[in-house]
Amino acid sequence: MVSSVEVQILEDVISAFGLAIGGGITYLTTKVVPKYIHSKTAQNAIDGLANIANAVVQQFNQTVVSDAKSAGVFNAQLAAQVKKDAVAAVMLQGSNLVALAQKSVGDVESLVGALVEQAVAGNKTLTTGTALVNAPAPAQQEQTSPTGDGQAAATTA
Repeated sequence: MVSSVEVQILEDVISAFGLAIGGGITYLTTKVVPKYIHSKTAQNAIDGLANIANAVVQQFNQTVVSDAKSAGVFNAQLAAQVKKDAVAAVMLQGSNLVALAQKSVGDVESLVGALVEQAVAGNKTLTTGTALVNAPAPAQQEQTSPTGDGQAAATTA
């Protein structure tokens, strides 16, 4: 038979175990999970702003920058103005992301400026580094198959 003292000890152990699990769950839900969600939200906001910055830089390069360069009027002063306009465009297009990033980053405008500069540098690398990849492929010539079956095989020159 189990004595009442043993039952009381068992109840106390189970109660302490329940309190420990409850305390662990409380800690996770109040400390760990919100930090994870907050950092994940901030990272998603920054990634979204980076995507917008890339799109804005590509658009500005195709219009304003290329036109200014072809007219021979692109200089440091115009580059600074284009950057300022690009930052303003990103801030406007991503206004809800700016509000999210503001909570964790603080100075979102300087972050967006850095994202624009990063996009410009990436765009310069893409345009200079892949010139051969984007070049038109050489014309293809048709040759008769060496097996003599009359089928044409395409080969590059």
